[in-house]
Amino acid sequence: MKSPFRRNRPRWRAQDARVSRPGLWLLALGLVGMLLVEVGQSSRMAELSL
Repeated sequence: MKSPFRRNRPRWRAQDARVSRPGLWLLALGLVGMLLVEVGQSSRMAELSL
C-alpha cells in the first residue's frame, strides 16, 4: 500500500522547478537605484542647509 503523502524532492533536484525571472530582477534593481538616488539627494540637501 502506498503512502498518501508525497516525499519532498531532494534539494539538488529542486532547482529544476525554479524559473528565473529577469524582469523581476530588473524591476528590483531599478527600485533600489531610485531609492539610492533619493537618499543621495536628501543627504546633499542636508549638507547644503548646514
